[in-house]
Amino acid sequence: IGAPQQWFSKRRGLAVGLAMSGSGIGGLCVSNICQAAISHIGYRWALRIVGIMEFVLIGLAAILVRPLGTSQQTGGKAKGIISWYLFKNPHFVIMFIHGLITTFGYMTPFFLLPSHAKALGLSPWVGTNLSAIMSAVNAAARIFTGFMGDHLGRFNSLFICTFLAGACSLAIWINATNQATIWVFAVLYGFFGGGYIALFPTVQPQVVGLENISPAVGLLYFTNLFGYMFGTPIASALINKSSPPDYRNGAIWAGVTVLIGSLFAGWLRVSKGGWKMKRI
Repeated sequence: IGAPQQWFSKRRGLAVGLAMSGSGIGGLCVSNICQAAISHIGYRWALRIVGIMEFVLIGLAAILVRPLGTSQQTGGKAKGIISWYLFKNPHFVIMFIHGLITTFGYMTPFFLLPSHAKALGLSPWVGTNLSAIMSAVNAAARIFTGFMGDHLGRFNSLFICTFLAGACSLAIWINATNQATIWVFAVLYGFFGGGYIALFPTVQPQVVGLENISPAVGLLYFTNLFGYMFGTPIASALINKSSPPDYRNGAIWAGVTVLIGSLFAGWLRVSKGGWKMKRI
C-alpha cells in the first residue's frame, strides 16, 4: 500500500487502485480454489493450500517492493512504537475515525451475503459465487475509482464511494428477497466498496505528507483490525436475534456504520477544501 503512495503523485489514485486490485482478483480465485479443495480433500488441506499460496506470493512482494527514499525520509519522527504526534493533525484524526468506523460494516456483505442467499433458498452456486463476483467487481472498481479520484478529486471520490456503499446496503440489501436483488446489490456494493478501499490510502499522503506516510499507514491499518475482527460477528449476532434469522438487521448494521464513516469522509473533504464544488 505504501509503495505506490510514495512513487506516484499525479496518477497516485490509479497506481494505488492497480496495486490494490490484486486482492480483489485474489478473492475471485481463492474462493473457488477453497471451495474445490474443501469438496475434494477437506478443509484442513484447503487451509494448507491457501497458506502456502499466500506465503509464496507475499514473500515475492516483500522481495520486489521498494520504498522511495530511506526510512528516515518517510518514517516520521516518532521514537516510540505509536506515532502519537500524528494526532496533533486534525485531518489525520478525522481520517482515523473514518477508517475505524467504516471497517465495522464494510466486510459484512462479503461474509454474510452467501449465507443470506442460502437462507432465501437460492441455488448453492449463487452462494458460492457471490463473494467471487463481488471480489471481481471490487478489483475492477479499485482501478476505475482510483483513476476517477485523480481527475475528480480524491477526497471528493472517497466521500462519494463510501456514502453510496452504505446507501446500497440500506436501500437494496435490506430489501433483497430474490436472486435478482441479491446480484444487483453484490455488483453495486462491490463497485462502491472497491472505491472506498482504493481511495482511503490514496488520500493519506495529502493528509500527513510523505515524510510521515509509513507510521500513518501502519497506524491507520492497525486500527482497521478492530472493525474487521468484530464488525461481522456483531452483524451475525443481530441477524440471529430472531428466528428465522433476519438479514435485514445485518444490512442495517453494515449500512449505518458505513454511512456514518462516510460523514467523516465528507468532513475531511470540507476541512481540506471548504464547501465549494471543486476538485479536492
